[in-house]
Amino acid sequence: MPRPRSPVNVVGRIEQLLRERQEHQEALTRIDDVLERVGDALGTKAPGRQRGGNHSSVAQGPARTRRRRRSKFAVSAAESVLAFVKERKNPTTQEIKKHWTSDGRKGTADNALTLLVKDKRLKRTPLEGQRGSRYSLA
Repeated sequence: MPRPRSPVNVVGRIEQLLRERQEHQEALTRIDDVLERVGDALGTKAPGRQRGGNHSSVAQGPARTRRRRRSKFAVSAAESVLAFVKERKNPTTQEIKKHWTSDGRKGTADNALTLLVKDKRLKRTPLEGQRGSRYSLA
């Protein structure tokens, strides 16, 4: 059972906690400033930086992560891969993946390749003695 405290001790403890809280907020501000300068030097945005210096999220719990937005392209993923295969005749998986990233697409081309093979629009031929495949129009 907790021992009873006098009102003077409770008030003193609350004041002490408020001072410590202020010190922590100032330390967070200094850390954020350093991270911002490092981010500026690297040309990136510092993670977890909040505008306005309000650090109330520390007391509220973990911050929400941003939802990933889907990119939109003029040419669909399947059409892009098919056009590349038509242009290159029999490209390998690695060549298709390099083309995928050069288009500015996120992730990998694996899902698009699998769907095109499943729909029988591409023919997959495994490479001998190494990873990957060659693709041709079906």
